[in-house]
Amino acid sequence: MTPDAPTLLEAVLLAALESPCGITGALARARTLTPAPLPALDRDETVRHALARYQREHWIQVLPSPGAAPRYHLTGLGEQRLLWHRQRGTLEAPT
Repeated sequence: MTPDAPTLLEAVLLAALESPCGITGALARARTLTPAPLPALDRDETVRHALARYQREHWIQVLPSPGAAPRYHLTGLGEQRLLWHRQRGTLEAPT
């Protein structure tokens, strides 16, 4: 079963945030995790909206940053959600 675009977007962004990074780093990592191009990753507003939702859901946190751009990282709930995606088959577990 192929996951729908919003589910795949959620999975790759959460996986990209396993280690702290800003939006640019998260997008670069997420693009390497998609089996095919994901147009949502090319829409800045869509990605920012998704990150805001993940923060409201307490899946990610905004870390203190010396610069103007925020840095994001998974919380415990985000790690559980990412594990759910991997168990469900949305994303393959890293080898």
